[in-house]
Amino acid sequence: MDFSDLRLDTRAIHTGDDVTYRPNAGVLPAFRTTTGVFDDADDFETAMAGGGHVYGRLPDHNPNHRDLQQKLAALEGGAAALVFSSGMAAITCCLLGFLGARDEVIAQEVLYSGTYDLLTRDFRRLGIPVYRRQFYALSDIAPHFKPQTSCIFIETPSNPLLEMTDLRGFGDLLEKDGIITIVDGTFATPYNQRLIEKFRIPIAIHSTTKYLNGHGDIIGGVAIFSEEFTRRREYAAIRSAYATFGAVPSPADSRDMTGHLDTFGLRMARHNRSGATLARMLARSPRVERVYYPGLARGEAREIVELQLTNGCGGTLSFTLHDGAAVWKKFVNVLCKETFVKGVVSLGSPKTHICRPAGTTHRQCWKEMGIPEFLLRVSVGLEDTDDILDAFKIAFNAL
Repeated sequence: MDFSDLRLDTRAIHTGDDVTYRPNAGVLPAFRTTTGVFDDADDFETAMAGGGHVYGRLPDHNPNHRDLQQKLAALEGGAAALVFSSGMAAITCCLLGFLGARDEVIAQEVLYSGTYDLLTRDFRRLGIPVYRRQFYALSDIAPHFKPQTSCIFIETPSNPLLEMTDLRGFGDLLEKDGIITIVDGTFATPYNQRLIEKFRIPIAIHSTTKYLNGHGDIIGGVAIFSEEFTRRREYAAIRSAYATFGAVPSPADSRDMTGHLDTFGLRMARHNRSGATLARMLARSPRVERVYYPGLARGEAREIVELQLTNGCGGTLSFTLHDGAAVWKKFVNVLCKETFVKGVVSLGSPKTHICRPAGTTHRQCWKEMGIPEFLLRVSVGLEDTDDILDAFKIAFNAL
């Protein structure tokens, strides 16, 4: 059955679900096997050529990988997907899959630190030029295109400043200029921002570790491809690199993540609601200097938020305290010792977490990116919203 015309929550539950490999079973079991078994030479070689279940490191061969890929592609409105053992594996494989030493990448300055390390350290060693510039729209960088410009890398909302980039026009670059746009939409997820379905982005990246899995128990990543991109040689190159790099998730992790997607829509609705409520409370507090959250944007930035984040603004926010250098540590310690909020570097789980990026996730690059030293990033969980607010009030009252 084709589920493409159904709404996102239904797609998340029913897409994939290949009955070929689960006769009479309600859910697809985990195929904890490295290989498929064949007793006919022709069937064996046909399966090898056509993506049958032959060897689990190869693209589309494991049934659990295929099932998860179909589900995730459907959420973005993509034509195909590849699942990885981490979000960084997805980013690395996609970029190195088609870029060469003469291909320039244009990337934003404020990015996840792992992406920053890849672009500034590893690409320099490989001789791949990277032009880093903070931009928020196509018009900001179009004058800087060169004949060798091959790829644009965007993170929106950005980590950890939650800045939005206007995606209009980036999807047209593939056909017009042959420039491939890759967007990391981890913070928003397809629930809030449809990178392919609405903006025709060729490659959408997500760290599935975060909200897509949503339970804090699996590390993974996905690259989702538009139908237009799957007809290009770069897509074939990425699939070849996927087999070469071998950064595949385990069948059990893929199976569990597939099951977690059944509640994806319910979880994101709660994250959105509690995230927005906490952001508003922080914005009203006299102790808070600034809140970084798309839902609080004003003016032109607000127009971009309303255009792109159609269901909500997510459950991650950042903020700075007045006199942050003197009080941030006491605030975090009270929050973590006297409430259920804990210090964790990741995000998107059912539990509310807090971290200081300059001392954890971005400790080597916060100055270069212009991230405030005492900025605090919060991943708002699925606890009762009022309990989350009360936890932060306890920390504020201790200052």
